[in-house]
Amino acid sequence: MNPTKIRLSAKEAELISNSEIILTKNSIAAKVNQLLGQLASKQQAIAGRLLKTEFLQAAPKIAKGENYEGLPWQLLDFPRVFGKEDILAIRTMFWWGNFFSTTLHLAGIHQKDAIENLKNAYHQLSNENYFICINTDPWEHHLGQSNYKLIQQTHLQEYKQIISQNNFVKIVAAIPLMNWDEAEQFLLQHFELFIKIIK
Repeated sequence: MNPTKIRLSAKEAELISNSEIILTKNSIAAKVNQLLGQLASKQQAIAGRLLKTEFLQAAPKIAKGENYEGLPWQLLDFPRVFGKEDILAIRTMFWWGNFFSTTLHLAGIHQKDAIENLKNAYHQLSNENYFICINTDPWEHHLGQSNYKLIQQTHLQEYKQIISQNNFVKIVAAIPLMNWDEAEQFLLQHFELFIKIIK
């Protein structure tokens, strides 16, 4: 039995012959990494003024991958306290073809400690296009309807139930990649609000 011959489409044949595509991708990835590095320094300065030192012991961590839903990603975690049940983290993410985002992720004791501040932040969060995670899986990052809901589309009581009854809380703000020039300021602004919520 002869194996099926593997063929390329016309578009695939064109792309596989074009080294500029990968070289440009690599250049963009290097610039994203540089941006995340600059953000890490500025985040440390903000968090150093507002957070307890126990949350600052782990240095910022930058990571990358090639296949979240088929697309490359890069991220920065700071602060980053990941225990078996207790989580306190702010994640800045670049997801190719989608967005830059900054996400507050709380679980366990850190979620309980921040509940009142989260409740008090409802009106600000609902006025500024934040999303809240409604999924049961804390490790999904897309903004699809199965994963996140705009806080402005929730009633206060529904919002309180989500942050109180789920075993984790994730709140995210995102900006399109076409807004590259505004991304750093956007991400720092929302990072600082998240720090004030958890301080």
